[in-house]
Amino acid sequence: MAGLMPRRVRLPVSVLVLLATLALPAAPARAQDPVGPGPQPPPPVVVPPPVVAPAPVPPPVTLETRPTAPGRLARLRTNGHAAIPRRAPPAVRAIFAAATRIVGRPYKWGGGHARIADRGYDCSGAVSYA
Repeated sequence: MAGLMPRRVRLPVSVLVLLATLALPAAPARAQDPVGPGPQPPPPVVVPPPVVAPAPVPPPVTLETRPTAPGRLARLRTNGHAAIPRRAPPAVRAIFAAATRIVGRPYKWGGGHARIADRGYDCSGAVSYA
């Protein structure tokens, strides 16, 4: 049985390259143009990518430890409540105080619309309450 098995033959690399080259399909023959090459296609148009402006960086949040903030701008306190501006009109101060009372209440669809004092509020109900 051992005599029926084909023997392995080691071929030099140059012979393997020659065999691989011969196995490739031949390139089609090109017709010779006696006048010369025809008009060349225009070069491809390179369109640069659009320039995208960087997104604006929001101002840093100033945290307050006091119940009121200096000036006319509200600030976020360290406990998550709003620091009411000291120079705000009384009506604005009352809105901030009312909104602070419902901080932490759960979101409730339709909350705050049927009755003002509710156990939860949706976004417009919270604004209505304040």
